[in-house]
Amino acid sequence: MAEISTSSTMPKGDSPELLRQIMTDSVGGFSAVHRAHGDVVAYWKGGVPIVFVVGPEFARDMLADKETYYIRAGHPGSKGSAQRSFMNGMFGVNGNVHTQYRRMYMPALKRGSVETQFEAMNRLADDVVSGWREHQTRDLVRDMKNLAMSVTGRMLFGLSDLTAARHVEAYFDHWVMLNHQTLFASILPVDDLPNPYPELLDASEEIRNRLIELLKEKRKAAPAAQSEFDLLATLLSVQERGLIGEQEVIGQLHSLFNAAHHTTSYALTWTLFLIAQHPAIARRLVDEIQTNAPSDDSSLDQLNRCEHLERVIRESLRLIGPLVYMSREATCDAPLGRYQVPRGTVVLVSQYNTHHRAADFANPETFNPDRWKTMGPCPYSYLPFGQGTRMCMGAPFALQFMKVVVAMITRRFRLTIAPGTTINRRSSLTLGPAGPLPVLIHRQDGLYATSAVHGQVLEMVTLPTADRTAIAA
Repeated sequence: MAEISTSSTMPKGDSPELLRQIMTDSVGGFSAVHRAHGDVVAYWKGGVPIVFVVGPEFARDMLADKETYYIRAGHPGSKGSAQRSFMNGMFGVNGNVHTQYRRMYMPALKRGSVETQFEAMNRLADDVVSGWREHQTRDLVRDMKNLAMSVTGRMLFGLSDLTAARHVEAYFDHWVMLNHQTLFASILPVDDLPNPYPELLDASEEIRNRLIELLKEKRKAAPAAQSEFDLLATLLSVQERGLIGEQEVIGQLHSLFNAAHHTTSYALTWTLFLIAQHPAIARRLVDEIQTNAPSDDSSLDQLNRCEHLERVIRESLRLIGPLVYMSREATCDAPLGRYQVPRGTVVLVSQYNTHHRAADFANPETFNPDRWKTMGPCPYSYLPFGQGTRMCMGAPFALQFMKVVVAMITRRFRLTIAPGTTINRRSSLTLGPAGPLPVLIHRQDGLYATSAVHGQVLEMVTLPTADRTAIAA
């Protein structure tokens, strides 16, 4: 294959070892590439370019036209493998198949439909948060996973018993990392990369077995009349009409699990962490919620008056969002910003680095919700849910869910990060804390103070100076 032919020459990477870190820490690896090369660089492997891009100029071309750039979700797996079945999900299919699935799910996920679910969402969140007590130390990561599972499992999957879903969750983080590592082991021009493909196949089988258990429970308990918001019931109804097979159902359920639970739990964790560590922002949030949505019975209209809350969530998704990058493959010779790339080019856009781009966001490592009072960035500068024709359909659900949970917790409690905690990241396709994130629970008294913390989180956000009272807590 000929090298990239353009009117201006795309920069070529000459330090492939720089890419090695991507395997174990995608945020650190992509950031190292960006520091070394800027917003665009091409590496080559076997005559095929792998292009790393940051910023709206390049994201627009690769995300706007889903026929020119197909999604590349991971290693396809061998025929008949569980990994191959997962590529039948929303994150693996392209073209008309993807369009058909979007049309199937869209009625339940459009904004108007999601708004009608507000009271149910509020009630299910309360079922979890009502178990919190003052003076407890809780793991915020574990609690947000539990909360996301309780709400999405019941509302979007129609599950009354979450046991099988929790079995899936137990393997999911591990699978996401293995899938990421296997993909990059196959495309990076780096010698002697460990390839966890056999381990990925084993992890995929474990998850498929748990998904089969979940489907059995769902079919056993399914009532005659299904809720229009039950995505799993919708999927099974399509199967019953003979339009899709069991492997397609498993693949779709796998994708839905990722989108509905996994990323949402990380988004909530990081948002609550940032609120706890920024006292001035937190106190404004408390005042706004107590004024506009003062009780757990407050309406959605009341909650939507909380403009600072909305800005806090938007800024959290920019600063430490749950997704690190998106990958695409050119189906033909195609434009990419001011360049032209040949068919087969793999393009990787870093959402994380795009969100930390000083050209678009002043002081990008600063948590500043007020930036959203005046700025309206180019859609391809702000990508927490992607953009274009593959933009996440679940965005209205996720945003409303985050509003409900953040308002409920802020109304009842003040969270303090346990002083001295080391917070490292687990970054592959997704970005979450590498371990527990202990928080101290207090009644809501507005007495927020920044805690001294350590670890990689300090590479991602500039925190206020820790208050001595917090260190002594």
